Order: sequence, then structure tokens, then C-alpha cells
Amino acid sequence: MESVKSAEPIDPVDPVEPKDPVEPVEPVEPPANAPDADTNAPDTNASDTDAPDADAANGAPTGERQEHQPPPEPRPATGGKAPDTAEPSGGTLYVVGTPIGNLEDLSPRSRRVLEQADCIACEDTRHSGLLLNRLGIRGRRLLSFHAHNEAARMPQLLEALASGEAVAVISDAGLPGIADPGEGLVAAARRNGHPVICIPGPCALTTALVSSGLPSGRFCFEGFLPARGGPRRERLGALAREERTLVFYEAPHRLVALLEDLLSQLGNRPLQVARELTKRHEQQVGPTVEAALAHFRATPPLGECTVVVGGAEPVSLCWDPIALGQELAALVAGGLSRREAARTLAERSGHSRRELYALLHAEPGTVPPDPEGDP
Repeated sequence: MESVKSAEPIDPVDPVEPKDPVEPVEPVEPPANAPDADTNAPDTNASDTDAPDADAANGAPTGERQEHQPPPEPRPATGGKAPDTAEPSGGTLYVVGTPIGNLEDLSPRSRRVLEQADCIACEDTRHSGLLLNRLGIRGRRLLSFHAHNEAARMPQLLEALASGEAVAVISDAGLPGIADPGEGLVAAARRNGHPVICIPGPCALTTALVSSGLPSGRFCFEGFLPARGGPRRERLGALAREERTLVFYEAPHRLVALLEDLLSQLGNRPLQVARELTKRHEQQVGPTVEAALAHFRATPPLGECTVVVGGAEPVSLCWDPIALGQELAALVAGGLSRREAARTLAERSGHSRRELYALLHAEPGTVPPDPEGDP
């Protein structure tokens, strides 16, 4: 063991006060690395521990609160690139995802943008007002922005962007533009040269898909299908040979009817119905169409549902005129024209669109030759 060396004697004229750890006699560490006397002290700002230090970004020492100071002036628009520091910036449209059930899913960045935006376009101002109040966000200017006033409200929002205001758009829950208003406003803002920044957030589509256990590498999102049975079955018929995983949204009072149509049009495929996503009683019901249908016939669903359905089996590439004719007939019965049906099946099977179109016009009882045998 290395022997302990005796320390240099301390000058008795200027003794070091033992209660003052800030100025030791022989400091060996630079002041920046000195122990923090408050390291183990309770954090009086515990509610802010998960949020970025906005005070530090504004030039104040880390940990010092500046609630008495107004937010920083909006910065000039950045041409679509998110600024490294203070958001929101003037003249920029922010598409902000909001919780779909669990308030803890709102990110610190989303909270900061909603707290400091000049105005917030909401699908329902009453619903969003309650949400913002629960999040502790008050005093924001809310404008209604929904399917029934989207065209009339859009010029006002574009004018606000042109005047240098930071505008945020939110839906009742989830990400605007995904089966909710927002898509048209984003397109209009870009056409008028305004930067658009999406603040990522919760989305029932991706949450249900990745937790379903069904293939998620390639999928097809259809949103809400038609409410009436006839058009809904026609749309499902057109999707009958879609090989990608299918995702739908559905209202609780139409869920059983949708499951019945899925069974008749697509068969008893793998399926998961997700409801109450991110909440305490989150539920996934499956694993097939028949199983989910039996469950919800016995237990009526509550709340909006996300339905994830397995895709169709790949179509064989061999030339089988009878099977291909049946596929074409199903596509036409689903609402496609003959030309569209031939093009759709050509993309799936790899066969010539012209040969498939000719197959539709073949005389009943005749078998067209295999095109692979033609010179």
C-alpha cells in the first residue's frame, strides 16, 4: 500500500473556515467541477425535470426560473428547417400531435410550442380548451378549425402566418391530417411559402399497428370506411386482394357491421381491434375476424376503435385463366372498371395488362392461350 504523505502545514494566520467548501486552501479542481452543494437537495422544480431547459436557451443560468419574464420574441421564419433553439418561430405552421388518452404522452417540445404559439387552430375549441387547461396551458388564442369550416377559416390562418405569427394546429386527439383536419392547411401553407414543421406525437394508426403482431413493414391505411353498408362492402371488395396489412378507424356503433362485412368480403383473416389505446383499460381483441365479431356481439364496444387486418395471400404468378378470370370478376364487382381491374391485377400478378384485359372479353367457355407461349 502506498504510504500516506503528510500534508503541507496550513498557515495559522489565515485558517480555512471548515464550513466554507467553496474556497479550499489548495483547490485541485477548476471551479466548474466543484461539488454542487444542492446535488442531493430536493428539486423544487420537479415538474420541469423532463422538459428541455428553456431558461438556459434564453441566456439564463441553468435552473433559474424566469416565469416573471415574457416569452422571447418570435424569430424570423427559417425556410422549413426547425431552429436549434427557441420554438415556435414567427410565420411558421406547427402541426402538433396531442395525447390520444394518456396526458403523459405529450412531449416537452409539444408543450412548449402550445404554450408560446400566437394562436392554436383546434378541431373543437371546447375540447381543446379543457385539454390545455389540464396541461396547465392557459391564455392562448383558440380558433375553431374543423371539417365544416376548414375552407372559410383557412384564409384567416394564412393571413396570421403572413403577418409573422406562429400558428399551431391540433386535433381532438392524435396527429392532425391523419383522418382529422390539417392536410389542406399544410398544403396551402406550403403553396404560400410558409414553413411547416410537424411536432411528432401520438397516433392511433401506428400505435395499434405496431402492437397488433401483424406485419407492419408495409401497410395500407384506409381511415373511416363509408358509413352505409353498400358503399362499405364495395370498398372492401376492391381491397380484397391487397397484400399489405390493412388499417381502419371505426366508430363503436358501426364496429359490428364492419366486422360482418370484413368476414363476408375478405374472409376470416388475422385481425386485432384496438380500443382505449394508451389508457388504463387498453384492449386488443382478436386474433381473427370471427373471434372479434363474437366478442363484440356479446360485449358492445365503447370508444373509437382501430382495426388492423392481415393482408391477402400473394397471387400466384402462373397463368391460370380460370383463377385470373375470377380475380378480375371480383375486382369489377368491387366497383372497378374493366380497365382498372386489368391494371390492378397486372400489378399484383406480374402478367400483362393487355392479356388480362383480353381475358375479360373472352367468350364464355373458351380458354385463352398462355401468353408465355406466344412467340
